[in-house]
Amino acid sequence: SLRVPAHLTVHDADGSWHAGAIAAAVDDVCAAAIMSVEGIIKVSVHYDISYFAPAKHHEEVEMDGRVVDRKGRMTAVTTEVRKKESGELVAIGRQWMTTSRPKGYQGSKL
Repeated sequence: SLRVPAHLTVHDADGSWHAGAIAAAVDDVCAAAIMSVEGIIKVSVHYDISYFAPAKHHEEVEMDGRVVDRKGRMTAVTTEVRKKESGELVAIGRQWMTTSRPKGYQGSKL
């Protein structure tokens, strides 16, 4: 589970975790899940998150990250965020990560 002291959480006017704070934590859990299975750090290729319920800044949440697929150098991981006390689903993050840049990648023109 992940516990962040209330004074360190980013929350909105209603006292709920800010969606960006949840997304950042999910990204970290996805990367940790892949690292624990494959032993290497990968970079994100695709990331999406769906939100289902708010979590208040004082509520403890559990984040469960699991590797769900592999294709070549690509690895897919899913992370569920649930309220620890009730088990209510807060969010689901899905991410594809790779060990190298996609073939033909030439970098940003910016």
